[in-house]
Amino acid sequence: MLRHTIKQLKLVVPCGLVTFWCSTISEFRHVLEVEGGWARGCAFGSIGMAAMTVVLFLYVMLIPWREGVNPDVCEACKST
Repeated sequence: MLRHTIKQLKLVVPCGLVTFWCSTISEFRHVLEVEGGWARGCAFGSIGMAAMTVVLFLYVMLIPWREGVNPDVCEACKST
């Protein structure tokens, strides 16, 4: 279980490096500093959705670890 979680969490490092390489953070800061306009609202919405995605990803990945249960994909598919 822990091996699978670590394998999934390894995706965070390359994504962070690409974000840094493309200087996305500085571009977001520039957009957020501009007064008014729809771009600022979209940037805030984008940040909120990204944060929600990270929180839900970590929640789904860490719940089985916290509960001490190994997830059974076959059983989950049968229940739907």
